[in-house]
Amino acid sequence: MTKRKTVKTIVGTLLGAVIAAAVVFLALFLQFWFSTTGDIEAACRENSMKSANNFYITGDGDLEHYLFAVAQDGDDTKGQELLVFYEQPFGLTAHTKRYTLVYQSSQNPQTTVGSYLFTPTWQGEQRMVYFSDNAAQIDKLEYTSVYNLNGKNYTITTDYDLSPHQPFVCVSAPLHLEEEIVNTAGTSAGQTVFTG
Repeated sequence: MTKRKTVKTIVGTLLGAVIAAAVVFLALFLQFWFSTTGDIEAACRENSMKSANNFYITGDGDLEHYLFAVAQDGDDTKGQELLVFYEQPFGLTAHTKRYTLVYQSSQNPQTTVGSYLFTPTWQGEQRMVYFSDNAAQIDKLEYTSVYNLNGKNYTITTDYDLSPHQPFVCVSAPLHLEEEIVNTAGTSAGQTVFTG
């Protein structure tokens, strides 16, 4: 009789632990689900400061868990608008297709190309992000960065060839931490779009 009671107690305890674990997992999953979005366009429309309805959404090969969205319409008096989304992991699953909004910019209305000093979730890295709805039909973006490494000055110029009829997001290579300063960005027509 005692052996049967002991087995029932063990089974009851294990069943209780399994149910408790399932409840905790379900609570964590629901919190994750409702704090993230799978519909980037709807999230962009909901959060747009310029009341935009159409967005150019793209990723960057080096930043696989990020999506960048540029407003293509809306209130132009509020300037260029960029929204950055990060794909949230759940447990051991990294590719969930569920995102949170981590950054939103608005720029001066006269700004042809917006700029943003971007810091991904991993530490020790920063990148410049240039973005535009490209109403000005820019076909090339060029930026020059200057940095000092071990007492030696370096200047690097990077060119991006663009479609003049399409919005764009250009993400720089990792900057040399605090030592690098992005001085200028311009177009093939010689127009300066950013001066640091």
